[in-house]
Amino acid sequence: MATKTKGGNGAGGTALQKWEAKLVEMAKQSKKAAAAIGGGGNFISLKGGHLSFQGAVIPGDKMKVVIVDWILHNVIFEGAYDEEAIQAPVCYAFGRTKEELHPDPELVAEPFNSTCSGCPKNEWGSADVGRGKACAETARLALIAEKDFGEIESAEEAYLKVPVTSMAFWGGYVRELEAVYHRPPLAFITEVSIVPQQKQPGWHLEFKMVEAIDDEDTFTGLMKKYDVISSKIAFGYPKMEEATAKPAPAKKPLAGRRR
Repeated sequence: MATKTKGGNGAGGTALQKWEAKLVEMAKQSKKAAAAIGGGGNFISLKGGHLSFQGAVIPGDKMKVVIVDWILHNVIFEGAYDEEAIQAPVCYAFGRTKEELHPDPELVAEPFNSTCSGCPKNEWGSADVGRGKACAETARLALIAEKDFGEIESAEEAYLKVPVTSMAFWGGYVRELEAVYHRPPLAFITEVSIVPQQKQPGWHLEFKMVEAIDDEDTFTGLMKKYDVISSKIAFGYPKMEEATAKPAPAKKPLAGRRR
């Protein structure tokens, strides 16, 4: 069970001392990845500006989770976006840092470039409309729900793709955690919510630190979960024929919404 920190800098007490070096290194790695931001899984849907998981709406468009791992993700879709259509990207890449981003030749048959750096589709003005980039610079987050802390190692992880318009909020959150606590998102319970724009139509994701995790058993489970997820978070998209043939999953609530 997660508990709020008692004393110290608010990012964990003596129970986490043995993880100190790794936590600091993970926080630095997260910060380096966030510096690139001007900001086969179960994906949380943001369709229509609402949070849902496997067809079930998440109440209040808010969820308390632990973001176990995350990775930068560049992706290009062909043609105009249609939220009703199943679409596979024509090119995509994953990386822990901006410099590492490159399409995996085993996943992308015909990449536009061997690396995202220097790719013509990752230049300003390359979009079909406007002055933006044809390649969307996003992030993939792997998370587990707060209520699954009792069985972390067997808990089902969900994935969330941070939209381009929310990357500044995600990057700011990561940088704040590193600057204030010297910890990565893994070390906290985070509230993820959809928030309407104030001055124009639309919405964006916001990330709020709820409390630090300061329980050794919980944290040990999270670190084991991190080792598993970090090795597979960069999984590829299904081929188009696989995506269209896959049956719709049964509806169930997000595993992890604690009332």
